[in-house]
Amino acid sequence: ITKALIHAVSNESSSPVRGAVPELTRLPTGCPFHPRCGISREICTRVMPQMEKGVRCHLQAEM
Repeated sequence: ITKALIHAVSNESSSPVRGAVPELTRLPTGCPFHPRCGISREICTRVMPQMEKGVRCHLQAEM
């Protein structure tokens, strides 16, 4: 999701994020965006990422 947002504000054309928006009353465990993320890992399904440098993603170093 973070990568898609960064891409959306760049000079390149943007592409939609795949999947359906989750219901706010039934968010998945871990990162709420992992079902729609193209680079999610196993940790993303279990652990909510901490906010670090304005980004809440386990994989921010890979972006």
